[in-house]
Amino acid sequence: MTQKGNREVIEIGSARATRGEKSEGWLEIGRRTDDTPLQTPVILVNGAHDGPALWIHGCTHGDEYDGTMAIWRALELVDPATLRGALIVFPALNISAYEASDRISPIDGTDLNRVFPGDPNGSYTQRLAYLTENLVLEHADFMIDLHGGGNEFGVVYYTLFHDADNEAGRASRALAKSAGSHLVWASRDTWLQNGLFTRVTKAGIGAMLVECGGEGRLHEQNVRDHERSLVNMMRHLEMIDGEVDAPAEEDYVMMRSADFFYSSRGGLLTNLVKLGEDVEKDQPIAEIRDVFGRVVETVLAPSGPSVVLALRTYGTVAGGDSLGILGVKA
Repeated sequence: MTQKGNREVIEIGSARATRGEKSEGWLEIGRRTDDTPLQTPVILVNGAHDGPALWIHGCTHGDEYDGTMAIWRALELVDPATLRGALIVFPALNISAYEASDRISPIDGTDLNRVFPGDPNGSYTQRLAYLTENLVLEHADFMIDLHGGGNEFGVVYYTLFHDADNEAGRASRALAKSAGSHLVWASRDTWLQNGLFTRVTKAGIGAMLVECGGEGRLHEQNVRDHERSLVNMMRHLEMIDGEVDAPAEEDYVMMRSADFFYSSRGGLLTNLVKLGEDVEKDQPIAEIRDVFGRVVETVLAPSGPSVVLALRTYGTVAGGDSLGILGVKA
């Protein structure tokens, strides 16, 4: 794998950092209705010493805020004079979705995490995907993508990587296990093939996701878990000093895929399980009551043994609503 963090100058948008410098700036990713630039913030930390180039971004989905706060905190711990390598950071990548406090951009209503490699002549989100992927391929040796449950879900702290049969796949596994969570999803899921982490891993860049938080708000413990992940992974890559604070090998719970579960009836939702809980196939995991208080559906776990990764936090559901995600154990 390459070592792109040894460049004398890093420049993205209006941010420009020479060795031993930190720089903040903006990258144009679109145009507003008055034709003024739609820009996303960029932070570059070009370390004084050789090392890898680590790309970090939050708010692929604009309502996932815990990672953004964690980015700011983690950067306070980084000194460009002692950093080995470089950090390329986008704290609120999908800025139009971030401004709308929504998962997707109001410009085209498209999920950024499903359209890579994008299209330079397509809709706003397709253009952002194309620009982002090409910048990662140009500037990064490793990539960290911070996620959460957004407005609609709460998500337990876990990590996710594409389990590719190449050097980058093995590097991604090591990176994901170094973050600090004992829950690790080693994905070969075809529905994630257009996710950025999958594509860049296949292209030779170690990449992973941290999932934690949600409910449309900041919870201190979720922010701390994201921050801990960032610090641990920088230590794992030997970019900063310190010991990695990660589980013992025998304590990891490895997952091979995800199983979504849905309602069939509408009403008031009661979750019967908690985030991070182990469940077995056909175990009752949620109840739905109609407006008279009668139980009209008991939702059963579609797979097991599994771990509850995400739960819907809205109180009411319609038939066919997504209720959560189970991580199917390896």
